[in-house]
Amino acid sequence: PLLSLRLPLPGSFEIGRDEGCDETIGECAAISASHCKLHLRLGGGGDQPAGERAVEVWLEDRSTNGTFVGGARLGKGNTRRLVPGERFS
Repeated sequence: PLLSLRLPLPGSFEIGRDEGCDETIGECAAISASHCKLHLRLGGGGDQPAGERAVEVWLEDRSTNGTFVGGARLGKGNTRRLVPGERFS
């Protein structure tokens, strides 16, 4: 199922089974206790006002079970920038 979230800007948002995560996914064997973390950053140059800078969303794989972007495994400890409309699991 798809999940729609309101995320802090700038900031980080952790997803997983553990109750300490920002978004807790129930008892699902495919979801790790700390599955992944989204990092939201303001892109562009620092000389632009914050309201005019693009938001960048970075996905960090923290899972022993694997986090996938567009069907490709990211790999535990790896981080990559997501593009608008891209899905991860």
